[in-house]
Amino acid sequence: MRLLPRLESHESRATLTISGGDSGSLPGVAIESSDSASSKMKGQRGNRGSVAVEVTLIVPLVVMLMLGLAGGWRIGWARAQLAEAAAAGARAATLAGSAPQAVQQATAAIEFDLATVDVHCSSLSVQIDASAFNSAPGHHAEVSAELGCRLDLADVLVPGLPGAVQLEARATEALDVFKERTP
Repeated sequence: MRLLPRLESHESRATLTISGGDSGSLPGVAIESSDSASSKMKGQRGNRGSVAVEVTLIVPLVVMLMLGLAGGWRIGWARAQLAEAAAAGARAATLAGSAPQAVQQATAAIEFDLATVDVHCSSLSVQIDASAFNSAPGHHAEVSAELGCRLDLADVLVPGLPGAVQLEARATEALDVFKERTP
């Protein structure tokens, strides 16, 4: 009598089917008859389509997570750029010769800086404190710039993320102690 082995592999288990002989003739080898192997194959048919269901559930969650990360990154990036613009405005104000020039130069520097880095605020408020120009030379004095920006997030479509965020930044720079100042 001739034994014909056939090895079938399904997912994480393998089945060895030997036909044409006595199933007890090979000691130490687990042998399943072809009838029991085919009945187990029928049980695996219930898993068909499960990948499609998993993908249908997971893909929207992954997309939402990525959009949420993009919205968070955009807020953090705009906040950092706003802080840099406030610092640039305060530095520009310290280089001016008078308080009105300080306000004008600081505002221009802030607007230029925000336009350069492509931060678009739906509303931008700029406040320059140039009262330091009223103090006499030889005394410590500081100029400050405060910014408020309403950042529009309507194009980031994530439920729970607000349509706009109010961001604020403040920077202070010291005037040269020995610089002549005009109020």
